Amino acid sequence: MSSIPSVLFVCVHNAGRSQMAAGFLKDLANGTVEVRSAGSTPAEIINSIAVQAMAEVGIDISAQSPKIRLFRLDGGLV
Repeated sequence: MSSIPSVLFVCVHNAGRSQMAAGFLKDLANGTVEVRSAGSTPAEIINSIAVQAMAEVGIDISAQSPKIRLFRLDGGLV
């Protein structure tokens, strides 16, 4: 088990909110937290408005891409 905390941000398309949240935490945590984001129905590309908004505060999320996160029927993660 890793001694570094891990955070998973999830939203449906993983193209905006969760990508922005992950970007903020990565920036603030400076490598002290494993940060991931995913969605249940990922979009094809990250939202350009999210990329632009983050760039305005000095955080580059342009290289990110939507990723899938599957959930079991009992609520657990796959």
